[in-house]
Amino acid sequence: MSNYSPFKSNNNVEKFKNGLILGILGEAMNAKKIATIGYLLLFGCIISTIAAATAQEFSIDRVKVNNVAVSTTGPNLIEDADTFLVTVDFTTVLALERGHVEAILKGKQSGNVVADSTATFDLAKDNSATVTLSLALIDSLRSETSFDLTIKIVDARNNFDQKTFTLQTKRTAAARDLDISIDSVEIEGGAVAENENNFISFDNGNDLDVRVRLTALERVEDAHIDAILMFENGDVIADATTTFDMAKDENSVKKLKLPIPRFDLGNLMLKVRIIDAEGDSEEKLYGLKVSQEKLPMIISSLSLNPENNIEAGKSLSAALNIKNSGVVPLEGMLAKVSIPELGVSAVRFIDSIEANGKPLTEEFLLRIPPEAPSGTYKIRLEISSQFNDEGIVKELPFSIGKKSALAMQELTEINAPIDGQVIGDGRTAAYPVEISNKGANAKSYTILVKNLDFGTYFVSPSNSILIKPWETKSVTLFVTADRKEYGQKHFTVLVKSRNMENEILLEAFVMKKSLFNAKNMFLGFLLLSAIIFAGAAAFFGMRFYMEKSGKSSERGEDQKESSAAETYYL
Repeated sequence: MSNYSPFKSNNNVEKFKNGLILGILGEAMNAKKIATIGYLLLFGCIISTIAAATAQEFSIDRVKVNNVAVSTTGPNLIEDADTFLVTVDFTTVLALERGHVEAILKGKQSGNVVADSTATFDLAKDNSATVTLSLALIDSLRSETSFDLTIKIVDARNNFDQKTFTLQTKRTAAARDLDISIDSVEIEGGAVAENENNFISFDNGNDLDVRVRLTALERVEDAHIDAILMFENGDVIADATTTFDMAKDENSVKKLKLPIPRFDLGNLMLKVRIIDAEGDSEEKLYGLKVSQEKLPMIISSLSLNPENNIEAGKSLSAALNIKNSGVVPLEGMLAKVSIPELGVSAVRFIDSIEANGKPLTEEFLLRIPPEAPSGTYKIRLEISSQFNDEGIVKELPFSIGKKSALAMQELTEINAPIDGQVIGDGRTAAYPVEISNKGANAKSYTILVKNLDFGTYFVSPSNSILIKPWETKSVTLFVTADRKEYGQKHFTVLVKSRNMENEILLEAFVMKKSLFNAKNMFLGFLLLSAIIFAGAAAFFGMRFYMEKSGKSSERGEDQKESSAAETYYL
């Protein structure tokens, strides 16, 4: 964080001094105009100082429309298109928190508007970034040739920078929509939806397989397909098919390969375009969220009842908490809990899991065979998709033994916050953990933290507690970020007792410190108040001195006149 002074330049300081001096001189000389000018200059300096304190923290460096750089100085001529791809390069002066970029396209004739916006993001100070937005023209705008394009960057405090560009499209008389249907596009074997963010699992460093299914609505000659993959930084990778002909109502599948280099996978945009020999074309856009994870899911917990030990012939309850960490809903999922050594299992069909939503809880009941020998076993959890072989697996040990009914009632319930906590701005996040001993005996619990690689923690009142039967106690886990690692983080809380061990996955959002926090604003207010107070004190002190000097001069004149009169009469 950079230090900030309310008077950033000598120019502001000089204006403050000049305003104060003019005001004082005006009062001293009883010159109202001079005093008024001085006070106006002083007031303007204060206003400009406050404006400087809230100055924009970022700047728009360059804007491209369909790969053509545009400027604000005059009309920008671009090729006519039904969709404008807008690439924005910008730089942060200070840290940008929860900011987003907007693109607004307005037709000058109709006044109709289309817009697009990025998701919110954070960016460190003095950093540059590039985002791409897509503006698909509605029918009323496709006939227009002149537009106003406004690019706006806004942060969480509504600070913004914006620029407006005039666009003029040039039309080609021969070009028209190609009478062909793009029925579907498949990437890595999965269908993707047009103009949406589609989750794609992909092994980094290989070719991205693209299949395009077509239906010709008229005879097509010498056509080819372009697949253009656009990255967030403006880079482009493309592939094209050889030319082909299609008869009316003919169906076809065309394959393309996009060689993806090794890079940090993220948000991409795929354009599929079909062009014939005369330049007629048809195209569609697909947003892609690419990840190396096979299945964007988190198994937040798997709890057993009884916890770790059960008698043969009894039923074991397994409660599963899962969360979709991707950007699109997951549909057609299967969850299976089994004990492979005993040949018992239970399966649940999960219709849909919302993206970035609350964890979904599913419960399973497994009956342990009466003849099962005592010992340690593994309960196996499998989550998979009905549409492919992708899935995740987790195992948890438990024991089968000849325990008494009393021991089977040694149940512990643990409640921890599901939603992630925000850490930053000088604050420490608190995670309350509630432990209930529903067993027949008192139990000692120890609370530990694993995989906390972004900060430190402590447990209050203690990380070891004793809980009586059917008693509930709470502890609070305090987490403080001590490294410059920002974004979404996960760590594990481990609750242990003599015969139980339970892991809970917690979430944190590490944010950068804000320049305009309460402390900095208060210090700025104190500094401004001190300057105004000093100026006022100097003004009234000078005024008092001038008035006192004037009265002393008048008193001396009166004394001289009185003395002269007395001498005259003698």
